[in-house]
Amino acid sequence: MYAVYNFTPEIMSEEPWIAELLSDIPISRHETRDLRSSRSAPPGRKRRFAIFLQSLLPGRLRPARRRILRVFAPHDHCICVYNTWFLDYAVRTELAEVLSRFDDVGIVSVDEPSRDRQRAYDRVTFAVRIGFDGEQYRDVPNLIVAPLGVPMQFVPPAEIAPLTSRRYAWSFLGEIKNPTRQAMVDHLEGVRGESFVHSIPTWNGDDSMRGAAYSEILADSIFVPSPRANVHQECYRTYEALECGAIPIVESAYYREAFEAPFPIVRSDWGDAAEILNALLDDPAELQRLDERCRVWWADVKCEYPRKIAALSLHATPSQAPSAGRGAGRDADRDAAGGRERRDRPARAGSTRRPRRRTGA
Repeated sequence: MYAVYNFTPEIMSEEPWIAELLSDIPISRHETRDLRSSRSAPPGRKRRFAIFLQSLLPGRLRPARRRILRVFAPHDHCICVYNTWFLDYAVRTELAEVLSRFDDVGIVSVDEPSRDRQRAYDRVTFAVRIGFDGEQYRDVPNLIVAPLGVPMQFVPPAEIAPLTSRRYAWSFLGEIKNPTRQAMVDHLEGVRGESFVHSIPTWNGDDSMRGAAYSEILADSIFVPSPRANVHQECYRTYEALECGAIPIVESAYYREAFEAPFPIVRSDWGDAAEILNALLDDPAELQRLDERCRVWWADVKCEYPRKIAALSLHATPSQAPSAGRGAGRDADRDAAGGRERRDRPARAGSTRRPRRRTGA
């Protein structure tokens, strides 16, 4: 049985989705261990140099490790969850080092700015990224990248109208904050039928539509354009649309390449969006087939990714042994995290390195 620890509580909008993704793993308890830091930019050169100097200290004297051990006693059969926006670089580095000394530990990371290094995942038994795939993560054998899912604030619609009886051909609720999004709206005005646009000046501002009011608009729309978010191509809107039975329209092949999603793809300038959507509206049979593919894909994600993650946790092994150096030799006498000698451990009986699985959902 695993214990799950959330190191960035209260700001984890993905918490219910993470619980669903881990639902096939035997879990005894969920706990919070607050290691949050203020949201900040990645460490600059001076900050990285200071972190490097700290890494030369014996483990117990490193400030980041002492901070971790004040609130968390690492152990086998634990899963550590965090959001990199609010977990300091030094803390993440030390956490990976501490966890590398145990046989069966996992990391679940929400990492929109792609701050996690491959090395962090190499040091643990298995790892899960919640959305935000990237080329640098595609050859990590003990890592699964799962779709981002919907946030905890999302309220499902009371009902979803049949596709052919929905009021809006398309709808967009959110910030129209840059020329690309303005061009998106301008081009989509060429789509036949009624549309709904609710523009807000800032994300989650006072004039945002929330809760049931938001989801009911999506559930009454055939298409929902889902442009890239501030930092990454992936965003909540894509999955909120799916939860409401709408078809997401995206501007890159990211979802197809990362998750084999069947969403229609338009040019990044949205210049061909009206043509693509009108062609679908003029072909009800093809529109219905596309709707069915999207529904099946989203249902498969919810079913298959918990199974894949559970299988990875059973069969994966750390992809490299904890490295020497960076002060590791001085820690060999006694592990500050576990209070025991550090020894190289054999792989668990029956364990083999499991190739990373990226298909099926």
